[in-house]
Amino acid sequence: MSTPCPDCRAPLSGTERCESCGLSLRGPDAARLWWVDQQLATLAAERVTLLARLRKPASAPPPAASPPVTCTAPPREASPQSAQNTLLGLGALLLAAAGLVFAAVTYSNLGATGRAVVLLLLTLLAGAGATELARRRLPSSAEAVAAVTLVLSVVDAWAVRRAGLGSSLDSTTYAAIASGLLAVLAGLWVAARPLRVTQGVTVAFAQGLVVLELAGHHGPAARVSAVLALLVATNAVATRLPLPPVTRWTAAAFGALWTSGVLVAAAVSYNHAEPAGCVGLLVLAAVAAGLAAHRVMAAALVVPVLLAGAGWVVSRPSLTDAQRPLVLAAVALLSLQVAALLKDRTQAVLGGLAVAAAAVLVEARGIAEAVGGPLTWLANAWMFTGTRARYAVAVQTSWHGTIVTVVVLAAAACAALAAGFVLDRVRDAVLPTCALLGLAALALPLGLATDFRTAIVVQLALAAALCAGSVRVLGLAPAGLGVAVIATAWSLAQQDTTLAALPLAAVLAGAVALRWGLLTGAALSLVGGEAAAVAVAQGQHVDHVGGVLLMVVAGCVGLSFLLSGPHRLGAEAAGVLLGTVAVGLCARDPGWLSLALALDGALALVVAVRRDRRVVGYAGALLLSASSWVRLADADVHAPEPYVLPLAAMTLVLGHLRRSAHPGMGSFEAYAAGLTLAL
Repeated sequence: MSTPCPDCRAPLSGTERCESCGLSLRGPDAARLWWVDQQLATLAAERVTLLARLRKPASAPPPAASPPVTCTAPPREASPQSAQNTLLGLGALLLAAAGLVFAAVTYSNLGATGRAVVLLLLTLLAGAGATELARRRLPSSAEAVAAVTLVLSVVDAWAVRRAGLGSSLDSTTYAAIASGLLAVLAGLWVAARPLRVTQGVTVAFAQGLVVLELAGHHGPAARVSAVLALLVATNAVATRLPLPPVTRWTAAAFGALWTSGVLVAAAVSYNHAEPAGCVGLLVLAAVAAGLAAHRVMAAALVVPVLLAGAGWVVSRPSLTDAQRPLVLAAVALLSLQVAALLKDRTQAVLGGLAVAAAAVLVEARGIAEAVGGPLTWLANAWMFTGTRARYAVAVQTSWHGTIVTVVVLAAAACAALAAGFVLDRVRDAVLPTCALLGLAALALPLGLATDFRTAIVVQLALAAALCAGSVRVLGLAPAGLGVAVIATAWSLAQQDTTLAALPLAAVLAGAVALRWGLLTGAALSLVGGEAAAVAVAQGQHVDHVGGVLLMVVAGCVGLSFLLSGPHRLGAEAAGVLLGTVAVGLCARDPGWLSLALALDGALALVVAVRRDRRVVGYAGALLLSASSWVRLADADVHAPEPYVLPLAAMTLVLGHLRRSAHPGMGSFEAYAAGLTLAL
């Protein structure tokens, strides 16, 4: 039987090539292939034999003492190839170190010229050896010797300069020329015998020529930024060309390195007020746009950011610090308009939103003062004596923002809404859009530099407009109420503005509560605040102010019987809040404190008449008990039984009435409070 061809399996006739497929059958490679085929045939036959043995049924059960055979993988060892590469790498490293030591300290009697000649000869020999090893198809050895050759070439450049060549040039210029010459030589070597290490080092030497030449001229930061950006563009083009993988990866690494250099140089040019520093950022933006066009979609995220940075740099001489955020807002809106025209728009939209967020962060101080500053009047009410709104924003500081703050907030709101439309996620964009609109409404009178009272009117009018718009857009209601709350806190700076703003805010909250029932509590709380403010304005004592609030609490309890659902829950919450404040206001006078506790307790028992509010009865009993003990302690009574007994009797009667109205009520729930007082 004739031997089959290793490739097409056709029978061989003894010729030097297969007559069917043309495979060469002579030489060391053909012999090695024949040996591999023989080993595979032997292993296949042994596999068939083992499978046949394992498929035969066992003649007797295995001994009980014999444990089951488990197949465990042998411990993984390093392959011969990896061990060989490790040794080659160490050898190359030692050879390179030997060359450095020789150039630095050895054979000093040869002089600088003699050492240079010796090093050049060693470099040529190493290069020839690497080429020969590559020709003999020993790639790992060739790569290791080539690495030694490249290290020696750098040492040669240093040794030649020590020998006197190029002594008239400064060190940076000489290094740039040497780097360029080495790049050319390495490129020629790659063309003759391509090796991975020489491919990557060729790119590195070429980069060094430009960077060293740039460093030698000590040019302005704007020039450095532009040149490095051109290097980034060149590397980006190289990564998209059909070049060897090592070349492309090296170009990508240097592109990332020079990108950071462009950003640093642009920052320096900004500090030096050099508008030309924007050129580098614009080139980077063009590179990122090109990468995005080649489906590197993450690059689209960077384009708006780089354009915003370029605008920020170029506007330094012409715009003030307060005006420059407008550049970021304009770039953000323009980016979103362009993103709407793209097919893959997600990354571009995110970049535009990032720029809008940066604009808002620049104005963070003015926004924080507009939101938090008015709250400082809560502890310093009615102490402002000026007329300008910017000086009434806080107790101790004036507003540091400008009309630009309002424009930036409005632009950010438009950007958020536009992003929602572009990405078909309008629902997700409603909340941030409304929040930004609310902040813009708060800052508008400050940006317009109105007087204090006009600012309150403008804010309340804008709050009303936002709440009216909530009929169609649900997210506008929280923004409108937030503006109303801040405007109300701001109105505490002066007495007349407080008395005018609180009822308007209460009406606004009540109107919104028609749709969102829980806001009934906010409206009633504002009514209580207005009642307390009127009492204080009339010179009433703080205890009397607490009594006025108790009247509002009674009104809240009465309304809770007329309302249902969330509206009733809001009224009860307002009653709890105002009742607690009333007790706190009456705390200094035992008589008023006892009265406040008693009225709160009685109102709690009234609420507990409803079946779903029976638990409130326990709170009412505790409040009544506390009222009694406060009264008795104030009267220095040491035998409280006669005084507590009438209250206990009244509580028992109320419990009996509740049980009569609700036959399913247990005796403990009905009589526990009264019996506790009686005992």
